[in-house]
Amino acid sequence: MNIYHSGISGMMRPALIILLSLISTIALSRDYSMGKLHVNIELLKDGSMWVTEHRSFTFEGRYSQIYRTFPVQDRAVFSDFTVFEGDTYYRDDGSEAPGSFRLVKKPNELELQVNFDARDTTRVFGIRFRVHGAVNRHEDASLLYYQIISDEWTKPIHQISAIITPPIEMKDEEVLHWVHGSPDAISTREAGGVISLEHQRLPAGRYLEIRALYPRDAFPGLEMTETPIREAVLEETAALADEANRMRQLAIERQQKRADREAVGRRLVIPVSLIYLLIWISLFRRYGKRVKPSKKTEGFSRLPDKEKPAIVHYLTKGSHVTGDAMIATLFHLAYRRFLEIREEETSRLTLLGKKKKKEIAFVLNRPHWEKEKDMLPAYEHFMIDELFLKIAGKEGRLSLRDMKKKPNMMRKFFTSWKKKVSKEGKTKGWFDKESETGRNIGLAIGISSMLAFIALAIYMGPFMLIVAGLAFVSIIAAFFIFHRTASGEIAYQQWQSLKKHLKKIDFSAEIENLNQETVNEFLIYGMALGLGPKYFKRIAEGLETSGHTAWIYWIILHNNSMSSFSKTINEVITTTSSTMSSAAGAGGGGTMGGGGGVASGGGGAR
Repeated sequence: MNIYHSGISGMMRPALIILLSLISTIALSRDYSMGKLHVNIELLKDGSMWVTEHRSFTFEGRYSQIYRTFPVQDRAVFSDFTVFEGDTYYRDDGSEAPGSFRLVKKPNELELQVNFDARDTTRVFGIRFRVHGAVNRHEDASLLYYQIISDEWTKPIHQISAIITPPIEMKDEEVLHWVHGSPDAISTREAGGVISLEHQRLPAGRYLEIRALYPRDAFPGLEMTETPIREAVLEETAALADEANRMRQLAIERQQKRADREAVGRRLVIPVSLIYLLIWISLFRRYGKRVKPSKKTEGFSRLPDKEKPAIVHYLTKGSHVTGDAMIATLFHLAYRRFLEIREEETSRLTLLGKKKKKEIAFVLNRPHWEKEKDMLPAYEHFMIDELFLKIAGKEGRLSLRDMKKKPNMMRKFFTSWKKKVSKEGKTKGWFDKESETGRNIGLAIGISSMLAFIALAIYMGPFMLIVAGLAFVSIIAAFFIFHRTASGEIAYQQWQSLKKHLKKIDFSAEIENLNQETVNEFLIYGMALGLGPKYFKRIAEGLETSGHTAWIYWIILHNNSMSSFSKTINEVITTTSSTMSSAAGAGGGGTMGGGGGVASGGGGAR
């Protein structure tokens, strides 16, 4: 006899675990975004440049570090780092303490780590560093080619601005510049040869770079290469500009064509919706008209007739067959002595000794089956053949564990078994054949129309989604076309009446007014009608209270103790239900191009 103790601590433990898990999840959930970025680039006469970045980070949750990476094997060299927030400068002491920064050398990059303590706030960090190698001096011009933002950033960056100041004041015509990486970037040349750049949002994984031509002597301290550069740059950037202009023009034309199509879609949506609605109403009037029963259904507190559980399930579920029908059939076969349901105790050796475990098994009663098998309907005959002769084998024993081990075989069996139940159910004449045709037509029209109008919405604008939504509603409504015949409606109402009665009956109080046959039928047909574990527990408690547990003789329990009977019988039903349903699958101004600038690295927050 197994006794389960449950006290306050036992009841609170799962709730406490869930609460702690939830608190932990909330505490650990965090994210960050990158807001404004302003970059100031000061070009020096020796060809190097000072770069000052002001980066805005918004933190959701707790963060303690931002990092900025710089390539070490590129043609540029990064040095002389300074980190600050407003007027406060961070210490370069190599520690990880808040208010400090350090440089960590890695195989292919140098990582600048800035340490702080922040939670649910916005911080603006300033990083200043020197770059050598982004400017090259040639015999006819000097070229700056630098990625202000590289493609290594994993978050979008917003409200970007940049200022590039030359080493000396220059005339406007002496400076030529181009921005690559995004056609939405806007750049201007200001007085003194200063270049300014603005961009609203750069997606993650995209770069933004500046390419500028200056006079050869603007960088007198930089070694000169004896090859021209100006003509090649002009040719390449001209091709990129032409391509950008062509793409912009195509975008304008596409936008205008889309606007024209959307205007047509806006005009068509009402008449098309009305036509679709009229077609569907016509379909419903032709196939969906119901015949009212000639007599009113009476209340039932006993079985309305002697139909098998699977066929009752077929009727009450609208011709669908689920795992409940299969479970009810197995129990009905056991009640009629074709099977036995056994609770067996097995043991296995472990490091801690023998471990006992209960197992539920369905066992074929071969003598009775051989004698009475010709009396079984086709779907019950098929069930025994497949489950107990083929899948179970010679022993004719099929446990829940066996079912779990053979899900593909169970699924294949159940698919075929459902068809046989449906075939038997159709012979009853409970469902109108014309309405089934109408339902199928309605589903075909609805699904095809919804897909077509979704495609039209992509082409003609969002107004076509209104008609697509109407088609979706018609798919649901198509199921209401399918209906029962007059005789089917009477049978359905009778079984529904019994279902309502079973939901309300108090077995502990009424058990003395019932007999063994009725209780067994209520148990089995309750499964077919879709009643759940609480219902079966009420039956078990009623039997336990009255001492009539022997009425369920076809379930052989390992522990026949009265104190555990209720729990055990409910375990048989619920475990079988979940296992069979699961096994049977019944459940449940810039340009694109470029990319040749000196890479400036990426970064993020931790």
